Amino acid sequence: MILNQMFHGVRPISNISKLAPFYYCGIPLGPISILPIECQKDYYLKDSPSPLVKDTEKPIEKPKAKPKSRWLPPDTLFWNLFIAVHGESEFLQIGSKYANREWEEKNLIRQEIAKNPKVCQTTNHKLTLKNVQEMMSEYMTGVSVTSLLGLVGFSVYYKIPIYLVDPVKKTHLSFLPTNTDKEACFLVKNEKRYELSSEPVSLEDSFGLESYTRPLRAISTYKRPELEAIRQRFAVEVSDTSKEAVYRALSEHLVWK
Repeated sequence: MILNQMFHGVRPISNISKLAPFYYCGIPLGPISILPIECQKDYYLKDSPSPLVKDTEKPIEKPKAKPKSRWLPPDTLFWNLFIAVHGESEFLQIGSKYANREWEEKNLIRQEIAKNPKVCQTTNHKLTLKNVQEMMSEYMTGVSVTSLLGLVGFSVYYKIPIYLVDPVKKTHLSFLPTNTDKEACFLVKNEKRYELSSEPVSLEDSFGLESYTRPLRAISTYKRPELEAIRQRFAVEVSDTSKEAVYRALSEHLVWK
């Protein structure tokens, strides 16, 4: 201070209060509790939020892994129904002898139906006794893929409602026996295979097909505006807008494949 006075002509500050604006945000020295929060002890030592992260932003969650499809032998229609009725534990106990177990199960169903063939005519599908004979022949020969006709017999034997659901086309096909003692089974179509749904599938926005042989009722039961509404629903293009042409185009589009 003395050297500054001698060489630079700096005069000493007689009133130290003039320095107050430069200390403690302009507040004279006093108890630390009266200082504003930004001047209190350790305030600047606190972690400040990163300017790159907003408080409203939530951490990015990783998408949940899609459950893997259960491995099944080629006849997924039969084996999914087998699991729905007998349980997955019994399916796993089969080991590698799937062909033998499938033949045993189908042969048992055939024997029971043979005792009372007419029981297969008590579903929402109209079958003749010739159809029932074809069904039993399918069970006996052990074809690699269960047909929709064969599924009718399964629903009767197991006493279980079965729904085939196509989530892409948004249609479903039901197999409803008169006598049931099990919860409905929903088999979801995924390309050329079926997957058993672990819970009921909503059919509210799905179009119910009439039967496994034809998707629509007889043409005489529809009015033209009804068919037109179905055509627009599935965006089926037709060059001929007559009732017969629209009905034929819808039948070809909606048939279960």
